[in-house]
Amino acid sequence: AFGARIVAMPLDVADRAAVDAAMAKIRTEHGPIAGVIHTAMVLEDGLLSGQTRDQLSTVLRPKVLGIAALDEATRDDDLQYFVAYSSATTLIGNPGQGAYILANAFLEGFMRKRRAAGRPGLAIAWGAIADAGVIARDQSLGERLARTTGVTGIPAREALAHLGRLLA
Repeated sequence: AFGARIVAMPLDVADRAAVDAAMAKIRTEHGPIAGVIHTAMVLEDGLLSGQTRDQLSTVLRPKVLGIAALDEATRDDDLQYFVAYSSATTLIGNPGQGAYILANAFLEGFMRKRRAAGRPGLAIAWGAIADAGVIARDQSLGERLARTTGVTGIPAREALAHLGRLLA
């Protein structure tokens, strides 16, 4: 109704050249970029002491390099919002997800830095989304999360309503 378009483009968000190309294509085909929502994640569960460099990189790359690539690629855009999906586990912890927690803590610090520079930035520490995403695809993960942290899922429509209120 307001003329907005949502453009989803599959790419490796940690690949700066791919992100730059995607943003250029969006600007050319759809016009100015109003906002960014960064939702990339990879889980590679295990105790940090047993994780290899490759396992840590697998988890950190999409969040850490991805947010940096999106930040740089949109630096000259007049963004209304720049959102990163973090996790409630960053605050409460979750055994076996130290790398994931570290990646989300980075996102939260990154967004504080954006805001301090007068730029939009919001990291949302979501709990489990029960009917979409990784929890919906892996029921045992949702059960383990509820058992170890007490976090139970909310429906995606409720999360999206919260997102709208947070952006407002």
